[in-house]
Amino acid sequence: MNYYHNLDQQKVLHFASLKSGETMVIVVPLKEQPPEGCKFLNGSLYNDFKEYAYFWNEKTDECWKTKLPYSLNARVGMRETWGEEVYKPYGRDEEVERRWRYKADGMPALIYKYHLEFKWRSAQSMPTEAIRYWGKVTDVRVDRVQNLTSREVMDLTAESDNVLWRLWDVVKNWFNTHYSKPIPRYKNGEIDHYECWLFSTDDIQKLKNNYDYLYPNYMVNLLNSNGYPKWKGKPFIVHIDPQCEVATLEKE
Repeated sequence: MNYYHNLDQQKVLHFASLKSGETMVIVVPLKEQPPEGCKFLNGSLYNDFKEYAYFWNEKTDECWKTKLPYSLNARVGMRETWGEEVYKPYGRDEEVERRWRYKADGMPALIYKYHLEFKWRSAQSMPTEAIRYWGKVTDVRVDRVQNLTSREVMDLTAESDNVLWRLWDVVKNWFNTHYSKPIPRYKNGEIDHYECWLFSTDDIQKLKNNYDYLYPNYMVNLLNSNGYPKWKGKPFIVHIDPQCEVATLEKE
């Protein structure tokens, strides 16, 4: 079974620069967050630790588990912003050739002269046959996003050593940019609620002040809901400093 991970252009270039066998870190919030008071357990105690994260609630003396976004040893395709270039010389109706194009490589040089109806498409919509980079999950750990190490942050954000003095802001901006947008969750074929993940509590007000142009009325809706956040009329769950999978990918 293949898994997929969406990369922004900076991460695409970073992964492309790696040699076969070199590694890169990706961080993904757990889809199901453990109940309050739960602590992460060493998954190797369980037979299915390669696929699940285990947590222990000391107050209730109960074990809770959730499926990892990426299983250990899983093969992961790197999705990126892409397009399909159809080559049709002027004066001829038939297609001569179709080619995959990638935004990280820049705009195709002859697009305006020889290619019609070309547009960039989101990484989420990328077909498997267009994927050019693959990796294998060689190591997995689970931790809160605020507990990432400095080395993991630099690898995750493709930043250099000269950002060590502002790592907190770097990882906060990276995480909120990728995960603060409301995601619909479905039940019986209909939207049941929305979720988002934020780096810290103070990011709610900061996002309202700084990023209203990205998500119009998003934070206004959140802050003016009398303690019961809603998004598009549905319950809105906000996870602060969530538990995340920190996966190490080895490039094929």
